[in-house]
Order: sequence, then C-alpha cells, then structure tokens
Amino acid sequence: MKKKLLTSMLFLLGLLFPLTAGAANVSAGTKIYFDASEWGDLGENNVVQVMIGHGTYSTTYQMDPVDGYAGYYCVTMSQWDGATQIGVMAANALWGGEGSGDSSQPKTRIGWAPVKTGVLDLTTDLSGSVKLEGTSTLTLVTDYELPSLEPEDPEQPVDPEDPDQPVDPEDPDQPVDPEDPDQPVDPEDPDTPVVPDPEEPEEPAGITFTVQVPEGTIECYITGADLWNTGEFLQMEKVEGEDNLFTITTTALKGTEWKYASGPSWDYVEKDAQGGEVANRTEAGNPDVVASWLALYTPEVKPEDPDTPVDPEDPDQPVDPEDPDQPVDPEDPDQPVDPEEPEGITFTVQVPEGTIECYVTGDPLWNTGDFLQMEKVDGEDNLFTVTTTALKGTAWKYCSGPGWAYVEKDAQGNEISDRTAAGNPDVVAKWALLYEPDAEPIEPYYAIRGLVSWDMADDIKLTANAEGTEYAITGLDIEADKEFKVIYVDENVNITWYGVSALEANPEITQTGVDNIILAAGKYDIYFKVDSKSIWIDLTSVDDPDQPVDPEDPDQPVDPEDPDQPVDPEDPDQPVDPEEPAGITFTVQVPEGTIECYITGADLWNTGEFLQMEKVEGEENLFTITTTALKGTQWKYASGPDWAYVEKDAQGGEVANRTEAGNPDVVASWLALYDPEGEPTAVDEAEALSIYAAEGTIYADAEIAIYTLAGVDVTAMNGSLYGTYIVKAENGATLINVW
Repeated sequence: MKKKLLTSMLFLLGLLFPLTAGAANVSAGTKIYFDASEWGDLGENNVVQVMIGHGTYSTTYQMDPVDGYAGYYCVTMSQWDGATQIGVMAANALWGGEGSGDSSQPKTRIGWAPVKTGVLDLTTDLSGSVKLEGTSTLTLVTDYELPSLEPEDPEQPVDPEDPDQPVDPEDPDQPVDPEDPDQPVDPEDPDTPVVPDPEEPEEPAGITFTVQVPEGTIECYITGADLWNTGEFLQMEKVEGEDNLFTITTTALKGTEWKYASGPSWDYVEKDAQGGEVANRTEAGNPDVVASWLALYTPEVKPEDPDTPVDPEDPDQPVDPEDPDQPVDPEDPDQPVDPEEPEGITFTVQVPEGTIECYVTGDPLWNTGDFLQMEKVDGEDNLFTVTTTALKGTAWKYCSGPGWAYVEKDAQGNEISDRTAAGNPDVVAKWALLYEPDAEPIEPYYAIRGLVSWDMADDIKLTANAEGTEYAITGLDIEADKEFKVIYVDENVNITWYGVSALEANPEITQTGVDNIILAAGKYDIYFKVDSKSIWIDLTSVDDPDQPVDPEDPDQPVDPEDPDQPVDPEDPDQPVDPEEPAGITFTVQVPEGTIECYITGADLWNTGEFLQMEKVEGEENLFTITTTALKGTQWKYASGPDWAYVEKDAQGGEVANRTEAGNPDVVASWLALYDPEGEPTAVDEAEALSIYAAEGTIYADAEIAIYTLAGVDVTAMNGSLYGTYIVKAENGATLINVW
C-alpha cells in the first residue's frame, strides 16, 4: 500500500511544513486515516498523499482508499520517529519529456501539482490511529475509529418502498424484525412480533453433546439411556476446523445417561486412559473428553475416483486401469507402487530417561513372541521410532528389551492395557525392567510374582531341592485376596508363566480365568515340581498346629480332648453336630417375573453346579438357601441352572463375584430369564453347538460368548485361552476345555 514518491516533491515542503520545534514520538506501524469527502470528487487522475516532515527533509507516501468508506483514505507508516509535521494533499500528476504536448509521443511523469493541501503540527507525544479533518486546519484525533458503515446484508431483502424494513426472503409481503430476520412482525406495527399459531406445536429443542476424542479417530457415535434397548448409536458431526472434536444436537437423548463410541456398536465403546471401564456419563463436560477406545472403528473407504479400478481382493487398493495386477498410490493413481512392499505403519515413542534400546510388539505378533527393535531418533535421546508392515496398528505395547520382562508400566508400576490409539508421540511412563544389552546373564530361578507387584525386583523366589526338580516356599502368608503367578526366569531374563491350568485342586484357591492367574488368601506351602512328564503347582493350606483336625477330613477341625467331636472352624470351642454341619444362609431379592433362582460359588466353579434356592413364603421375589456347599467367599446368582442365566447389572453389564452379603442381596437383571416349562437352553455336549477348541482358540459355526467358570466375559481374549470355559450360543451353553 505504501509507495515512496519522487524526491522532486521536496519543493512542496516550504509550502506545507514551516519548521516547528519538538518531535512526535509515534511508533512505526501507526495508521493514518483521512476523510477527503469535503474536497469533493478528486477525479481519477488525482491521488491523495501524506507527507511526514523531519525538520529539513520529508518522506511522502501515497494513501489508498478504504474499501466500503467513500472519501476515506488510509496509510500505515513505515517510519515516523522524529517527525515534526504531517501534511496531506490531493495532487494531479505532472508530465514532461518529448511527448509533453503530443499524446502520440512518449512522456514522463516528473511530479505532482497540488490540488488541495493541509498541514498539522506534531509537537506532542501521540499514539494509536489519527484522523486528519478539514481542508485548511487539520485536527489530530487519537484512538480514532471509522464510522459504522457496515455493508448491508445482500441476502436480506428489504421492502422496496421502505429500504429500512427487512422482509422474509420467501414472503416479500411479510416484514421481519431487523434485529432478528427470522422473527416476523405485524405489517401494521413492525415493533410487534407475530405470535405462532398455538395449534402448530413447536419443534422441541434438542440437547447438544460435544466431545474431544483421541488422535486418529475417524468417526464418533453416541448412545444413551433412551437408546439402550434399541442398540442404536447416533453418528456425530466433526466440528469444522477441529480434527478431534465432534458434536450433535438431538432430541433422541434426554441427557440423563450416555456414552461415546468410535463406531456404531459396543465393540468400539469408550474406555479410560488405562483401558478400563468408564461409568455412564451423567454430567456434560465443556467438552466431554474420551481417553481411549475399546477398538478404533475404521469405516470402509471406497476410491473417490470411479475411473480408478481397485484390487478385487483388496477394495482399498487402487490399481492401474491398463494393468490390474499393478497397484498404484491411492493419493496419486498415476504412480505405481511395489506390490511386494506395502506401506508400513510408523510407531514413535518417548521413553524414560536412561533407556538404552526400545522394542515394540503387538497384533499379530502376540502369538509368535517377536519384538521389533526401534531406532533412536537422531538428536533425541529419549525418542524411538520404527515403520513396519509387521503390525496392524490395532493393538501394541513397548518394551525396553526383547521380552515381556521389560514391558512398559504406568507411573505407579501397574499393568497397562494394550495401546489402540497412537499418541503424538506415544509416552512410556516406566519399565517393568530396564534392558541392558551388555548385562551379565543371571542365575535362573522359579518365583512367585504379583504378591508384592508385577515387577521383577519384587519376585518371591522359590527354593530348589538338591535334584533341582522341586521348588518350594513354606508358610507364605497372603493376607487378602491376591492375584499372582508362578514364573520361571532364565539367564536372559526371559519369563515362562505358569498358572491355574497346572494348579492341583484346592478348595481355598480360585482361578480368575484371565491369563492363568491364581487368586488366593491365607497361609500356604507352595510347591512347584518339574519332571520329564509333567509340571504342576500345589498350594497347600497351612493348618493351625494347635488345632487337631479329622484325619479323613483335614478341613474339619475337632475337639482336642474328643477327636470324634467336630467343632465350628470359626469357633473351635463350639461343637457342631457331626451329622449336620452348620450351613451358610444366602437370601436374594430378584427381578419381577423370576420363576426359579439358583446360586453357585467359588467352591462349585470347577464342577459347574448350581444350587436351587427356595422361594420365601409370602414373598414373590425373595429366595433363600442354607447350605454347607458354599463357604461364602465368592458367589453369584442365576435365574436358571447354568451360566446362560447369570445375573447382570441394571444396564446388562457384568457383575463382579459377590464377596459380602446384603440384607438381602439384590439382583438387578438376568442374562436370560429361565422358564422351567419352556424349551431347555443348556446342552451337554459341545458337538450340539458345533464347537471345538485348538491352540488357545474356541471355534464355532455360530456367534458365541465365552465366560470363565467365575462368570467373567473373556470373549475378547479368544485366541489366547487356556483352561475350562463356559461357551454360550443362541441355542444353549456348554463347558469346554482349551489347551
């Protein structure tokens, strides 16, 4: 916009700038506005200039018209400090040279002839924008703002006879409120709004939900209490200009309870930062924030160019129209790519200080045990990266070394869920063990891991016998229910895990069904035996040496002075009837319409037995049982005699094993309601469901759900199962062993 003019204009300074003492201290960048409207039409050959005087010399700039403001001119100064005077003039170009009097000959612009002029003395400190007004006396105005001359809305029509009165674009005879063009007003009284017809119901206002999602999310959905039963998920819209922000305004949800998902089903529901369950949302954030997804939904992507054919076996891969066997770059269909070298996925991770090497593993390397070594990013001590086609990017974890002993942990040293969404970069808080490539081999050992923590440093080592075939630890005291495993650590810190599949039956011990973890509480002698044919674990309860027991029933204490007299295990001074030992009473309130009620527990997990309860007289929804078959350590209820009818919470979710009795216990809902008069739903043989198992995987020709004997849903872990499980299909349920 600024144009320095010819120095020949200096002859004008005597006219415009009488020398004035003092100087204005105004920074460069100050805008000068000038209202030349009083000078009338200056004509297309005239220009408006501003001249800044600095005592004995000046600088001249051309001013540009201000769009939308007739008669206004503006210039942004590039230098000002030391200026003593400012002048404005409208000028007409002066021309000279050979063609001065002949329009057919070349001529040269030699200067400007002033048409209108004005002078302003700058003898005080100034700041902000200034306006020069008038033609003979120019007045300085600080903090000047242009008058409100906003252009009219071309999309808002007005009454031809009354340009100040806007009208409805679809009904030019209907005037509207100038402040609210959507509000019709009375033509006779434009200040009075038209009241809508009371018989025409207004559309109810929807509720707006806005959520910030993890990096890489492609689509986002919402469901809630009003849609639980229909299973419907509403697709949200991406907020324009925001990659990770989605929103929706809907009347389908009341805003009482809701959850988000990356896809249109529960398979993609939101999780917390550690991959754990998230409670139903009841209060909106600003916005809501999703930490992670159970799985990242990837919608089917079809080529945008209908003229570009795709690989029939891989619809996402475009190919050369003239050579269908030649894949091309989806971003550039004219660019062939090497079919032998598909594009890889890049993983980048920031690791803890002191990390020497870094590895990544994930789907589909879980089963092979492979760990891919990453490269250190040049110039970054704690940043590693790798681009690979060996991982799908659906689930992965980092390790400081090539084994699970070196796996990543959270800041407190706890297990973390598999990663499913990439960070920028991913961040590891802590290692289970720091890998040192040059470290000396260790002495191999068997140990208990998990009682203190899952870190190698807290392993409780077992002592070997002379032959090295049996390992033991005696009198180990586990104060409360605790998960743990027996492990073998070799000289290179590679770990072999042993768990419930090798556990000899012990009524005090519970299997969780997850990763072969043992769950126990009490005092034990633990024996781990290795021979040529078998590997087994024996956890033996440590008895009270002062309390004799029945030789034929070690779990039954007896009176020291009368070995034939059994006593209460909780109160050894209290004798019990040997013919009728005292049982434990369970009472439960069940959902309306329940016909029968059953109970099972930790003492019956392995047998799969369910005990039928009795309906309390006079109470339709109350059942009870007193039994010695359950010790009351863990239990669950069912509406029928197998896991197909197990209890659920009010939203149909999993219920943890009960460990404390209510008064009474309360069941919110059933997985299915058992009808003793209806068709049976349980079957005895796996063949009836066409189910079989091999190498940790359960196969079926129908959709199935897989539960541990404790009722925990482990369907998502199919492919890495080991032990006995309940398999439920549409036509029934059965037990199956997986090896």
